Amino acid sequence: MKRKRTSRIRPPGKSDAFQQALLLLTGRDHSEAELAAKLRRRQFSPEEVTEALRRCREYGYVDDRRYALMRARSLMAEGRAVGFRLAADLRRRGLDGELAESALKAAAEEIPLEDLLEKIFFRRFSGFDFENADSRERSRVVNYFLRRGFPLEGILQFISKKGSQRKE
Repeated sequence: MKRKRTSRIRPPGKSDAFQQALLLLTGRDHSEAELAAKLRRRQFSPEEVTEALRRCREYGYVDDRRYALMRARSLMAEGRAVGFRLAADLRRRGLDGELAESALKAAAEEIPLEDLLEKIFFRRFSGFDFENADSRERSRVVNYFLRRGFPLEGILQFISKKGSQRKE
C-alpha cells in the first residue's frame, strides 16, 4: 500500500542550515550577507545561520573578497556596470565600502575603460555615424554609458576620438 506523502514542518537543525547554504552556493557564489539573508528567510535561527556561515568560511565556500572581485570583473567585462555603479552593486550585495572599492580598483586595472568603451560601443552602436548624428542621438549614446557608470569625461573623449578618426 502506498503511503500518502504529506509535508512535515520540522524545525531546521544545525546541519540543515549548512546543507541549505551548500545548496544555495551550488547555484552561484554569494556574499556572506546575501547567504545569511537567504538562510534567515528560510527561517533558520540566528545561531544556525552563524554556525552555517562559520563552516562555509572554514571550508572556503564563502569568501567576500573573492566574491567581490569576481563580481566586479564579470560586470565590467560584460559592460553592465563600472565605477560608482559597480561599487553600488557590490554594496547592495552586502559588501562593505572598502571591499567594494578595492574590488573596483582591481577590476579596473585588469580591464581598461577605453577598451571596454570601444568594445561595448561597437557591439551596441555598430551603425552609429559620428558625422551625421544629431544631438538627440549623441545624447542617447552618452546616456547609455552614463547609466552603466562610465565617467562623462571618458565617454566624451572616446566619442570625440572616434569622430575625429572617421574624418581621417
